Amino acid sequence: MLSGVLQLIINVALLRQLGPAQSGIVFVFLNIIALCDGILGAALDVAVVKLATLPDQGHGALHSLQVQKTAMSLKWLACAGLAAPSILLAQVISSTLFATPRHSPLISVVVLGVAGLLTLRSVQTHFQIGRRFVVYGAADMLHSTLKFGSIAALIWMGTATPARVLWCVAAAPALVTVCYLAGPARSLAVARFTRPAARELLEISKWYVGGAATGTMTSKMDILLVSSLAGSAQAGIYSAAQNLTIPFQLLGQYLSVVFTPRIMPLWKTGRLSKVYWLFQCGALLFCLAGFAAFFAGIGLLIPGVLPATYLPGVAAAKWLLPAALASILNFPWTVPFLMFTHPRFLFVMDAVALVALSAIYYFAIGDFGAVGAAAVTTGYALLKTGIFQSLAFRTMQGPCRP
Repeated sequence: MLSGVLQLIINVALLRQLGPAQSGIVFVFLNIIALCDGILGAALDVAVVKLATLPDQGHGALHSLQVQKTAMSLKWLACAGLAAPSILLAQVISSTLFATPRHSPLISVVVLGVAGLLTLRSVQTHFQIGRRFVVYGAADMLHSTLKFGSIAALIWMGTATPARVLWCVAAAPALVTVCYLAGPARSLAVARFTRPAARELLEISKWYVGGAATGTMTSKMDILLVSSLAGSAQAGIYSAAQNLTIPFQLLGQYLSVVFTPRIMPLWKTGRLSKVYWLFQCGALLFCLAGFAAFFAGIGLLIPGVLPATYLPGVAAAKWLLPAALASILNFPWTVPFLMFTHPRFLFVMDAVALVALSAIYYFAIGDFGAVGAAAVTTGYALLKTGIFQSLAFRTMQGPCRP
């Protein structure tokens, strides 16, 4: 969680120094990196965790390492396949997102950032499977220190620009990955890529990729559409609102790191349902308390930490708050469990929603800007939360179905 605090502090400092338009450019590109990580990385990482923690498979540590190395290699192949068209179409992408081609050189930096982050996620998944959470946390903290420390230096010197910030974001995961593959994760570095492991991964992850792609796109498309339809200044205001609610999202994601490897063993022994609902009840109480406290203080929070140009973000933050709190109910247990058990359903649901949301966002952003996007984001998040909880409850009542 310390890295989450650093992220919030640095993001607020960037918003203050760069202003809405320039910060909007930075956060749009950061969301593209997160989008690629969610599509290319999350699906393979979930498949790796499931294969490594599924009971009664009869596979040893060597097979697990080969699966992990193969997944990391498949990420590199995917990055190589996407890099060429992204760089060739850089001007088109920049014009679509920002109504000008002059930000096209940043596309190459984003591609490097995606490759570095995907590799780092594989290293962290290696530690997650081994329940080496201290080393996992150290890698996360080193990554955050390098990334946010270098950005903080730019802010302190008054030399922060979108290009320099993105170079910091791209370089940090690459440096951490090299250090850990040469040290604590050396066994992963020397493991072999195998075709049987690749076939096994592709077979189990085919629906994960679709589900992760549509799910990540529905959760990240809001700021991209705000920038494209309303301009980078509105995207900066929307980013300010997102950053004020991001601690709740990070809490759900960090808890997921700890709980995901326990899902299949607990379900196999019949204890998952009880553990799940005890957690969900406590999480719901926390969300209600967090909603009341945040909603009461948000009117003072933005004027206290950001310039007056971000004041429209107060209303957007209020609308985004329920969506951020919903991640505490979804990410630790529900989303990984459904990825294991109903990947096809997740893909179909988000694929249908993607079409509908595109049209709804278009009209909402056109009429209300950042606030309209926030309202649509929260509406879909709450609808999805209700569906997820119901499906997870019904599935847990049955036997373990690997």
